[in-house]
Amino acid sequence: MFTIATSSVGPTTFTEYNMECVQYILFSFAIITIVALHELFTYIFRTCEQKPTNYTINVDINIKKTIVNQTQCQGTKRNGNPCKQSGKPQQTGGPIINGFCSYHTPKK
Repeated sequence: MFTIATSSVGPTTFTEYNMECVQYILFSFAIITIVALHELFTYIFRTCEQKPTNYTINVDINIKKTIVNQTQCQGTKRNGNPCKQSGKPQQTGGPIINGFCSYHTPKK
């Protein structure tokens, strides 16, 4: 990269010695500047790189079960409210036949 020429004969005058010291100092500053620029550009390019990002998407879906094509009883309770029997297996009103549960089946 760089070569420094050295001679076996030392500086003969004080001015030559000073010039040699100035050259060594300038060479040292050049090396320090190159290293500092290398570190600066490395830092700049490292911060400008596209870093992979991992996005976590949390989805909370609440789905209510709907009863398809299953009608509710059309009967009316004694207090005037509509009957809520829909023919589900856990209900005691039984299946809905002709629009009415077993409690509100019209009497013939």
